[in-house]
Amino acid sequence: MSGMSPVSKLIDHIKPTTTETVFGEAIEGECQKIVPVAKATYFVVGGGGQGSEETNHSGGDGGGTFIRLKPVGVYEVTNKRTRYIPTMNYTPLLYLAGSACLLASILIKNKEK
Repeated sequence: MSGMSPVSKLIDHIKPTTTETVFGEAIEGECQKIVPVAKATYFVVGGGGQGSEETNHSGGDGGGTFIRLKPVGVYEVTNKRTRYIPTMNYTPLLYLAGSACLLASILIKNKEK
């Protein structure tokens, strides 16, 4: 059997991640700097096994990783201020809330008749 377990190999593979994994490389303009921001999610799973010379049965090791990077926004840095701008588009949520209010008012008016 090799010296490292599969899980150790997987962890060593993702160790080199840096802040640029979450905060992307800054983009510089004349008067501002934009720093992209992402949410990083890591899952590492593994298993093991054993064998016996007496039973002629042996087991093995296994493992896997899940890595997800999701863009969540940017930081805009200027001489005057720094602000966070999320990437989520709230327009569909506002339409849904407005539609729900409109439907509720129609139902209330119909109930009064």
